[in-house]
Amino acid sequence: MKYQGVSQTDRDVKFANTLARLLKERFPERELFVQLNAYGLARNPPIGIKPDDNVIISSVANFHLRSPAERKLSMSQHAGWAKVSKHLMWRPNLGSQAGLSWGMPDVAMMQAGEDFRFAADTHCLGLYFDLFWLHWANQGPHYYALAHLAWNPQADVAAVMDDYYERGFGPAAPEVKAYWQLLERTRMEFVAEEPSRHRAFDLPKKYTPELFAEAQAHLDAAAKKLATAEEKYQRRLRFIQYGFDYAKLVVDTRAWMQKLEASKGQDTEAKAKVEANYTRAEQMKQDAPAHAINWQSVFRTPGNGGGDGNKRVMGLHPEAPLSGRTLRELREPGLE
Repeated sequence: MKYQGVSQTDRDVKFANTLARLLKERFPERELFVQLNAYGLARNPPIGIKPDDNVIISSVANFHLRSPAERKLSMSQHAGWAKVSKHLMWRPNLGSQAGLSWGMPDVAMMQAGEDFRFAADTHCLGLYFDLFWLHWANQGPHYYALAHLAWNPQADVAAVMDDYYERGFGPAAPEVKAYWQLLERTRMEFVAEEPSRHRAFDLPKKYTPELFAEAQAHLDAAAKKLATAEEKYQRRLRFIQYGFDYAKLVVDTRAWMQKLEASKGQDTEAKAKVEANYTRAEQMKQDAPAHAINWQSVFRTPGNGGGDGNKRVMGLHPEAPLSGRTLRELREPGLE
């Protein structure tokens, strides 16, 4: 944060430089580094000092998966660090703009291409994403794009994804591509409409029955094409269908939770519907393909002690309605 020519970041860099110089004095024959997290009030680059050559700046610049409006400041901050730092890595907080942590199809392959080209242009030497939840059935294509971009940040993402669909789904490649493009487009629209929130809760607003019907039509068309195809293609399509069914369960649960929250916990029908969905979730766990959904992070019963366990199911369980800081964030966009 800057106040009339003063930046807190200058103090942090001075501290890191002091440690780096002491390290160099003690081990002159070794190539050792100090890493400084450019986080919180230290996201802004320094204005009166530069990191030493044996300091690595870990830039917590949160532009990945964010809305167009929200990306501007963090990209500017990251670019500022690139101007003064010899060694720079990118370490974004991902948040859950469209249900990432809940296992929704929160995918943005095309935006990922823009981000990695930007990171490469700012001589980025390392990556650390905090946090992908390994919901492969609904986020696998995004992971695939990131893996290719980490290897080659100049990769043509559209070509990478076409290859993914063609090799992964054979005769049904066009239909599977249309399915994921629909969900990617929907996700990007949703995030643009919620520009200052790092966790989104009003999923039913965008993930409507009409959208789900359109997406299912793509999967049905793919299934028809694969009726006599190799079993591996059919198995992969079932994997996607499982993820889609799970996404509908999340949205339905959130819709009933919104009613329960609006009633301040008094709507008994809404509570019963949510509880019934937890029963459905238990059955889905039993039928789950390996790695489809990370069930350790979703549809859990909140712990008596609260904490992180409650945070991850907040808004998705009758015992953990939206409250406290989360409600303040929704009322005052920009808090994080």
